[in-house]
Amino acid sequence: MPDPTPPPSALVVISWWSNCLALDCLQRLRTHAPDRPLYVVQVGKSPEQCARFREQVPPEVRELSYPDDAPAEHSRVIQHTAFTHLRDTGGVWFIDHDVLFQAEAEPFFAAADRWFARDPALCLCVNSQSGSPALTQPAFWLSPSRWPESTPALDPVPFKPRSSARRPDLYHHEGEMSIPEQDTLVRARDELAAAGRAAAYTLDGSDDSD
Repeated sequence: MPDPTPPPSALVVISWWSNCLALDCLQRLRTHAPDRPLYVVQVGKSPEQCARFREQVPPEVRELSYPDDAPAEHSRVIQHTAFTHLRDTGGVWFIDHDVLFQAEAEPFFAAADRWFARDPALCLCVNSQSGSPALTQPAFWLSPSRWPESTPALDPVPFKPRSSARRPDLYHHEGEMSIPEQDTLVRARDELAAAGRAAAYTLDGSDDSD
């Protein structure tokens, strides 16, 4: 029988290029979900910008590293964070750095954790109400410890790394727009869903039965 009080899923914010957005996001998470492990990953910044960010990060927030020379597209940062730093973690919420909570969030996260504990096969949960084809908007949950090794990479199809993602202050982005055949996480979601290991959450709790 599942533990009635499952361990709290961690929260991860990827601070890509912007210091102010991520700092506001982290401060609000610390206020509205104060007892959860909280991590931040910095990408797309100069060393000076990273250092300024660290001076302002709440002391309870742990920074996870990302290689300076690695592709900085979202899929690669998620994959490295989940399966290198947090591989043994039961559950992780990846939250966009421009998601700014304005009210207590712990009841939502706790309800979701109870749902995830009831279904030990579940290892991916995405937002069903985002209004966007992107599965990573505004937040999604995955379980690194449950994740099957055979699952496809999280990259969009086709995957096209750009230097401007890694250092937008050094490499000019020409502004070209492209829509991938499959967005970030879609291949993995489809395979996991076929095996009954993926689900969608709603913003009024976790699922209809909770």
